[in-house]
Amino acid sequence: MQQPTTIYLSERPATELWHGDALILSGGLSGLAAALALRAREPSWRIAIVEAEATLAREVTLEWRNQPIPGVVGEAIALQAAPLGATAGAPADPVITALAADKVVAAARIDAFVKILPMRVIRTASGMLRGVEVVGKSGRQLMAAPLVVDATPGRAFSHRMAKLPLPAFDRVQRVAYINGVAIDAPQSIALPDSWGVVGNTATLRPTCWSQDAMLSIALPASTGESRSALAQRSQKILTDAVADLRRRGDAYAHASLVDIAPLLSYHGPTAAAEAPTRLPALALYGVYCLPLSDDLMEEVTHASQLALALRPAQAPMPRRSSLPGETLQSSELQADMDQDLPEIALPPVPVSCHEGAEVAVAGWGAAGIYAAISAAEKGADVVVLDPCTIPGGLCTAGRIHSYYYGLTGGRQDALDEQTARRAGDLADAWSGFHPMAKADVFQDALSATGKVTLFTGHVVFGVIKDGARVCALLSAADDGYHLFPCQATIDSTGDGDVAAAAGAATTLGRPGDHFPQPYSYTPSRTQNGKVHHHNFDVSWTDPCDSKEFSRAHFVGRRAIARHAPFTDERHYCSLSPLLGLRESRFIVGRSNVTFDDVLDGQQWPDAVCSSRSNYDNHAMDYAEESRWAWRYVMLCGLWDYAATGQIPFGAMVPADIDGLLVACRALAVDHDLSQMVRMQHDMHVIGEICGVAAAKALQDGVLIGDVDVAALRVELAERGVAPKPATKAADLSVPELLAALNVADENDQAARQLRNLAMWRLGACRGNEGAFWSQFLADCPPAARFPAAVAAALGGHDLPEVRNILQDVITRRVTAPAFGRKAPPPYLTAALALAELPSAPAAANLCALLDEWTPLVHPSAGGSASLVAGTMTSADVLALLKALASVSDRDAAVTGIRTFLAKWPEEPFAMPLWGVQWHQPWDSFRFAIDLRAARTLLKLGDSDVMPLLRPYLNDDSLLIRRYAREILAECRAGNKGR
Repeated sequence: MQQPTTIYLSERPATELWHGDALILSGGLSGLAAALALRAREPSWRIAIVEAEATLAREVTLEWRNQPIPGVVGEAIALQAAPLGATAGAPADPVITALAADKVVAAARIDAFVKILPMRVIRTASGMLRGVEVVGKSGRQLMAAPLVVDATPGRAFSHRMAKLPLPAFDRVQRVAYINGVAIDAPQSIALPDSWGVVGNTATLRPTCWSQDAMLSIALPASTGESRSALAQRSQKILTDAVADLRRRGDAYAHASLVDIAPLLSYHGPTAAAEAPTRLPALALYGVYCLPLSDDLMEEVTHASQLALALRPAQAPMPRRSSLPGETLQSSELQADMDQDLPEIALPPVPVSCHEGAEVAVAGWGAAGIYAAISAAEKGADVVVLDPCTIPGGLCTAGRIHSYYYGLTGGRQDALDEQTARRAGDLADAWSGFHPMAKADVFQDALSATGKVTLFTGHVVFGVIKDGARVCALLSAADDGYHLFPCQATIDSTGDGDVAAAAGAATTLGRPGDHFPQPYSYTPSRTQNGKVHHHNFDVSWTDPCDSKEFSRAHFVGRRAIARHAPFTDERHYCSLSPLLGLRESRFIVGRSNVTFDDVLDGQQWPDAVCSSRSNYDNHAMDYAEESRWAWRYVMLCGLWDYAATGQIPFGAMVPADIDGLLVACRALAVDHDLSQMVRMQHDMHVIGEICGVAAAKALQDGVLIGDVDVAALRVELAERGVAPKPATKAADLSVPELLAALNVADENDQAARQLRNLAMWRLGACRGNEGAFWSQFLADCPPAARFPAAVAAALGGHDLPEVRNILQDVITRRVTAPAFGRKAPPPYLTAALALAELPSAPAAANLCALLDEWTPLVHPSAGGSASLVAGTMTSADVLALLKALASVSDRDAAVTGIRTFLAKWPEEPFAMPLWGVQWHQPWDSFRFAIDLRAARTLLKLGDSDVMPLLRPYLNDDSLLIRRYAREILAECRAGNKGR
C-alpha cells in the first residue's frame, strides 16, 4: 500500500467543549498522578482529564496489567477500592480499579472526559497556547487551557506537535482473563516456537479472586506490523493458548476464557534522537510531555514530581509555515446546541490521505463485520475503520451474548457453526454464544478474504462529499487525522455517525421527550463455571454528543458500583469497553418503515430481508412513548407479541445522500419498530445485504444506493437471505376477533395473545365500523366484557355500557390479571381507557388514583421483597398525568395535579430500571414526574409551570435539559398566542 500524502481540511466552525486552567491528556496512571499532584498544588484551578478510551487508569482497566498500582495515585485508588471489595496488597482488579478511579477524580474535583481524542494544539492569534483540538461524538471541538500535560500512550501528542516520529517499542503485551484456574504465584506456560511469542512462553498470573487468572503473552513489535495487525495476531494467539492450556488437563482442564483485554500494552520504548531536546522545549509554550518509562513506579513518580514545576504557556509558539492555497471542505459531526457551548473557528488542519479503496466500512460491529466480509468475498477491496480492537461490536467486545435474537440466514449461519465449535476449545460452558470465540471466527473470515485492510483505533467523525455523494471518510487516531477516499461507503457505526456527518436527515428518540431507550453497561462474570454477563439498564443518554456520551460512561459505572462490595463468590471479571446502546439516531430513508407496516403485513417491492422480535422496549415509563406504543402495550398488553415484517432496501439508503448505505440500528425505521429490528441476527443480515450491494454496485458501475434491487434479491437469495412473506397480524373477521376476546383460562398464553391482538384490531374500528359494540356488550360472556370495553374505548365509542364496565373495574380496584407484560393493573387500564373518551368523566378517577398513590418502600427500608401485584409505581403516576392531558374537566384535572405535587414535594419517585434487582438501589423519576406534570398542565391551560421546569433547564443530562427547554418553548409560544 502506498504511503499517505498530506492534504489540508479547510477552516471550519466548531464549539468549545471545556475551558479551564490545566488539561491532562489521557487518564492513565501517569496522567492521574499529574492531575492529583496539580490539584494538591493548585486547589482553586479548574483541571480536566481527557481520555480517548472508555475508562481511566488504562494500564489496569484496559490493558489488564494487574500489579499493585504505585505512588500517590495507587494510594488514592486503594482508598476508594476498599469499600468495593478490594483487598490490600492483592493484584489490581480491572473492574474495581475502573470504578475506584472515577471516585478518585470526583473526590479531587477534576473534570473527566472519556471517548474523546486529543489531536493538536490550537493557538491564539498572537501564537499563545489556546488549548487542544479534540475529537469525539460531536466531531472536532476545542478544550481550552493555557497549560497542557501530555500523558497519552507513547506521548503521541507531544511527538506529533514536535514533528517527531512516534516512539518505537520492542514488544507488545496482551492479556486474557481465565476462570477455573487456581494459582497463587505466576507460572510460565511453554508455547510453540512457530507462534512467534517472545520467549516462547505465556505467563499465568493470579488475580485477586481465587478461581481466576490472567494469561499474558508478549510479541515483538519491531517487525513492521501495524498496530491493527498486532491486535489481531495477539487475539488469535491468546485464544489458541487457552485452547492449548485446556488440553494439558490436570489443573488447567477447566480453564475457561472469559475475555481478552481491549488494549495492548507497549513496552521497551525507543525515542527518536531529537526527542530529548525537542520535547522539553515544548514546556515554554505550555505543553509538558511526561517522562515515558517501562517501569510504572518510575513513570508515575516522575509524573507527580513534574507536576510541581508545571506552568502555563510563557511564550508564543513559532509561526507555522504557510498553508497550501487549496484545501478540502469537510462535512463533520457537530455538538448539540442545547449544550450551550461557545462557538469558535478551527484553523485548517493537515490530514493523511490514503490510497483509494473500493468500499469503506465505518464500524465492524454486528452489521459492519458482515458488510466487510461480504463485500470482500465478492472481490471488493475493503477498508474497515473502528475504535475497537476486537471485531463484532456489542456481541463480542460489548458482552451481549447470552441471548441471540432475530432471524437467521445468510453468511452468519456458517460462522455461527464455527463459533460453536471454537467455543468448545475455549470454555466448559457459556451462555448464548462465546463472545471471544465469535471474535476469533470473525477475524478468520476477514483474513481469509485477503481483501480487507483494518484500521483499528480510528474514530470516524466526518466525510468529504462531491455534491450529495460521500466520496471519502475522515477519521482521527493517535497518529493524527486520516482521509480514506472510497467509491462506496457503509455506515456501521451503530449511531449513524457517517450519515449524520454527511448531513443526512435523522430523528432521535421517542415522541414524548425524545429519549432513546435506556442503555446498559455490561460486565462479564461466571456462574458455576459458565461464561456469562450481567446486563441491566443504568440510565438514558444521547450517544450522539461528546459531552453527554462521556457522561454516560461515568453514570454507568456508578450503577455498576451499586453491586459492590464484590467477593470471591460474587464479582465481575471484566468491563465492556462499549456501552450497551439500544438506540440513537435513525436516518430518513428512501423507504421508512413503521411497526404498523409490520402488523399490517406491508409488502415492499424492494424487500431484501425480514425481521422478527417482540416489542423489546426497555422503557419503564410509557407516558412519553408514542401514542402507538401507549395503545399497543399499556392498553392492549402486546409487549410480548413476536411480530415478523419485511425490511426494504430503501430503508438502508439515506433519502438525501448518495454513495452511502446504513448498515446498523440507525436504518430508516421509527422509534417503535427499532425495538424489533435492532436484534443481532437481523443486524448480521443487514450488514451482509449492504456488503453485497456495495460490491454489486461497483461491478455494475452505479452508485451504491442505485443498485438493481431485483438482481440484488436474486443474489441474496442464493446466499440464503430473502424476505419472508408478509402477513397481517390477527387478520380475522370482526366476528372472529370478537370471539377471541373471550379467554376462559388466563394461563392459556396463546389465547391471551390472540385476545390482545383482537383488542388492537377492534380498537381501530372507529365510527360506523364499530357499530357492533352495543349488541356485543349486551350479549358477550363475562370474560370478554372488560377487554371489549377497552377496545371500544380505544375506538372512541362512548357507550353507556363501555363506561359502566370500565367504571366497575376502577371502583372495585381490580388488580389482576394485567393484559400483558408492562401493561398496568386492570383498574389503571380501565382508568386510562376511560380517558380515551373525550366526554367521559375521567378526571375524577384519574385524580383519585393520584391521591391514593404512595411511594414504594425499598426492601432495605422494610419494604416488600418484590413488587406486589396491583401496586402503583412511579411509571403509573406518569401514565395518570399523561391521561389527564386529554380529559374534558380541565379544572378538576389541574386541581388534582397541583394537589398531588404539593403532597409530595421532596419525593424522588424512585423505581428500578429494567434488569435491576429489586433489592438494588432504584433510580429517581422525579424529573419525569415534574416535566410530564408541566406539559399536562400547559395542555390544560395552566401556564404557571416555571417552578417545575427551572431545576431542569440546565441539568447535567442533555436529554433532561433538552426536554425541559422544549416544554418551556411550548409555554412561551402558548403565552404569545394568548
